[in-house]
Formats: sequence, C-alpha cells, structure tokens
Amino acid sequence: MSSTLIVINTVAFKLRLTPQQVRNLCWEDKLKAERFGRSWVVEAAAVEEYYDSNTCGHAADQVNDWSGNSPVERRGPIALSFFSGAMGLAVGLEKAGIKCIALNERDKWACQTLRKNNSN
Repeated sequence: MSSTLIVINTVAFKLRLTPQQVRNLCWEDKLKAERFGRSWVVEAAAVEEYYDSNTCGHAADQVNDWSGNSPVERRGPIALSFFSGAMGLAVGLEKAGIKCIALNERDKWACQTLRKNNSN
C-alpha cells in the first residue's frame, strides 16, 4: 500500500510555514520526504504527524520581559511607539494605562532625550 505524496507548496500551506522552511525540515530529516530531481514530495501522514506535534507557525500569546527575556503574563494593553520624538505620546499612553514596551526614533537629539527620560 503506497502513501499519498504532497508537493512542498501544499505542505507549506498546511503547516503555515514558508516553502523554504519545509525544505529545511526535509533536509534535516524532521519531515519524512523524498526528493525527485530538484523537487521534494512529502508523505501526507508525515505532514499530519508533524502538524500535531509542533506549533506550525503559531506562537503562544505572551509578552517578553525585556530585562530577562522570560515570558510574562500580559497585564493590560500594550503599545509600540514609532517616531517617538521626545516621548510625549508614550507618556500619555502610560498615564492611560497602556504599557509602551518599545520606542523607536531616528533623530539623534530625540534619542538622547528618550535615553535620559526612560532608563529601560
């Protein structure tokens, strides 16, 4: 009895990975596959088994504690601040109960202000 073979693009769609990530899994023997010329085909049963035993593109809903990179529970809304300037919007968000976990700014003088006003 032969098993059903699936091409890489279909496997990538089912596993919610890129085709290159699936090829890497094949090269590393983490996914049972056969190579025909320059193309890979994967057994359907191997795809189902891999899907059931891995996250397949889904990350857990968690926030990293930037000081120690350990997962922490999310407590309230969070925000990322792009084009932060002197941090006015971030201060307003903090006062409204929204934690600003990252600031981004290109201007040299604004970056100095950010570093001085926010030790994190």
